[in-house]
Amino acid sequence: MKAYFNGAYIDNKITLPLNDRAIQFGDGIFETIIYQRGKINYLEDHLKRLNKGLETLQINPFSIKAEDFTEITKSLLEANSISDTARLKFMVWRKGQRQKAYASSERELNYLIQTFRSDPIA
Repeated sequence: MKAYFNGAYIDNKITLPLNDRAIQFGDGIFETIIYQRGKINYLEDHLKRLNKGLETLQINPFSIKAEDFTEITKSLLEANSISDTARLKFMVWRKGQRQKAYASSERELNYLIQTFRSDPIA
């Protein structure tokens, strides 16, 4: 499986430090998005909701434009041999290998975009 992690296409796995905030605290947010009939459903709404959640968590906003997100997604769909309906799993979490406790002032983010084959949605 191909995915997109922090600006690069990857094959099937990522490596995270054990003290990564996603692993230790679930310090992030995700969106599950439907792709069908050649388009991403409600992309602008998903990105707005995601950035509102990041603002609440005091993590920098996700800055990739909707057009670029669409292009990345279409490349992933092609690389994963998905041509019809798909679920996009979009995860964003706080970087932070310097944490000493739960609280963190780190605002930088990690992100991962994955695609999965899905049944058509009515």
